[in-house]
Amino acid sequence: MEKDYQTKVSEMKLEVMDAKKRFESRIDEFKKQLEDYRKNNDIIDELKKAHQKELAAYVQEHNKKYNELLKDKLNSEDALRAQAEAEKAQLIKEWEKRLKEAVERTRKEEHERAKQEMERVRQTHESQIEILEGKIKRMDADIQELNRKLKERDATIQERDQTIAQRDQRIKELEREI
Repeated sequence: MEKDYQTKVSEMKLEVMDAKKRFESRIDEFKKQLEDYRKNNDIIDELKKAHQKELAAYVQEHNKKYNELLKDKLNSEDALRAQAEAEKAQLIKEWEKRLKEAVERTRKEEHERAKQEMERVRQTHESQIEILEGKIKRMDADIQELNRKLKERDATIQERDQTIAQRDQRIKELEREI
């Protein structure tokens, strides 16, 4: 677009220079006529007015073209600005979507890692519980064995106590007999 405006401005410059050359040639012509018609001021005044009108019309025409060119440029800039804003909004929306997806994906990955870690800890605890349960069973068996041995010793002690009591009684009986 900028090139189009530059091209139009260049064309307008050429036209102005062309007009200037024509104007200068007319001025030269006017000077010749002025010399020829010095005596007749009315004709000179009319020529001056005609040239001024022609020049004013030419300036107005080029001002109008320049204003239209400037208006087109401003409209194009506004359109480009609106397009850039729309593209910016689209990019923001797209990046927000990507960010949301990345956050969701990361959240799922973290959830899965936490779940796996929890499963690993659960399995570790279960194996430790199994080990402890095995130890408890062995200890229960040891306690039962110790209780059985204790009962056997108690029975042995009772037997010995009975034997001692019987012997004490036998000794007393023998002492009475003596």
